[in-house]
Amino acid sequence: MSIVINGIANGNLLTKAEKAEMSASAPNCIGGDCAVRSDYPDPYLCKNGDLASGNISVWTYAGIVTCTVPVVVIVNSVLPAEYQGNEDIIGLVGDADRAAAVSGTLHPCP
Repeated sequence: MSIVINGIANGNLLTKAEKAEMSASAPNCIGGDCAVRSDYPDPYLCKNGDLASGNISVWTYAGIVTCTVPVVVIVNSVLPAEYQGNEDIIGLVGDADRAAAVSGTLHPCP
């Protein structure tokens, strides 16, 4: 997952036009979660998934933040209480990104 998302983030896997198509605003994007979610972190590309049954969980996230920073997260436990019931980890990754970011204005990806 890391090799693929890094290739997309840094232009080694897709052309600029193909990457732009993947990260277009909903509902025009292809391959990301923006086509099915209202809280997709526009203008960033991400895809998440889960396999959960009772106390057994595996959560996955692959995305690009700040236009070119690849992020892959795999969690093999129950999520913290504030994220339970969301059925994904987009909120968890988004909160971590915002907490780590330098304050300022979000700029569109080139």
